[in-house]
Amino acid sequence: MPRNRNAFLLGAAVIATLGTVATQAQAAPGIARDALDVGPLKRLSRVGLIIVGTEDRESVAARTFVATSLGAAGHPVVVLATSTSTPPRPWLLQQCAARDVDAVALVRISTEAPGWRVNVDIRDPEGRQLVLHSQQGESTDPYGGSGSLVPVYATFSFAMRPDDAAAQEPPRATTIPQTPETDADEDDDDAAAGRARLWVSENVTMFGPVRINDAEFYRLVGHPELGKRNSAGIAITRTLGFTALGAGLTGLVIGAFAAGFESGACEGPNIYDMFTARPATCGTSTGGLIVLPLAVAGIGAGLLIASAALRSDRPSLETRKALAHEYNARIAVSAAPSLKGDGGVMVINGRF
Repeated sequence: MPRNRNAFLLGAAVIATLGTVATQAQAAPGIARDALDVGPLKRLSRVGLIIVGTEDRESVAARTFVATSLGAAGHPVVVLATSTSTPPRPWLLQQCAARDVDAVALVRISTEAPGWRVNVDIRDPEGRQLVLHSQQGESTDPYGGSGSLVPVYATFSFAMRPDDAAAQEPPRATTIPQTPETDADEDDDDAAAGRARLWVSENVTMFGPVRINDAEFYRLVGHPELGKRNSAGIAITRTLGFTALGAGLTGLVIGAFAAGFESGACEGPNIYDMFTARPATCGTSTGGLIVLPLAVAGIGAGLLIASAALRSDRPSLETRKALAHEYNARIAVSAAPSLKGDGGVMVINGRF
């Protein structure tokens, strides 16, 4: 009886192992869901896909697998034009602004027997690599010391076999979970009509193809008070900071010169003190000439840091995106043609 039970358990284990292997063999390639379930990537709404290289059957299949992985993780994708090399940053920024995407995924493939290796590099709209987190780097200390922290970027890779690429070829025009074509059509219509749209990211604000500052953005959306928040405090703090820093550095230079002059005068006999019968002053400390200006310069640097912190205290990215979407919807409605009255007279509702 125990022998039969052991044989049954062994057979069940073999069947389970074979089932797992078969499932893995039949699973489509792509990026694992848990790898995309991290903080910096969770905040992305729409991601642009760019093939870097040649747009052939294999690269299109690789892009489809990446799009499926991102779509399963809750990131709708927008297919952007193929680039033969890494796209320049100005072009990336204009594409992201025109298609309203938060990041771009650069898809590259390389030969790997018996198929290909798909490499995916997710970057922000300005072309900078997205940092997921930091981890302990390898140490070069022969005594076993810990290494310094190194950033971990949003780069992924997976294998793709020839039959995977072949399976994607017939339906490749419909398998990419791209956002509705109306989004692209609306952008093209706005560009053709000369209506510049607002687009914001974490660090950049675009008005059509032009990059603008925060003050201009808040003026366009009708909330100029948001751009003036903390403006008085920033100006006062920055002025005091530069003044204190300049005074401290100047005093530091003068103090160092005075300390050196006094030290040089004390190397020989002080004739003035000998004839006036005054006590020698060479033994007095000159630390006060250095400490006080250094403290003033430190206060100035602290005030400048405080002014920078006040400047970064602006509305959240979600709030700025909502303001931009409201502005884009408003200009689209105000410029939309409507038919009123008899005789098919077209009346344009707009502001002149």
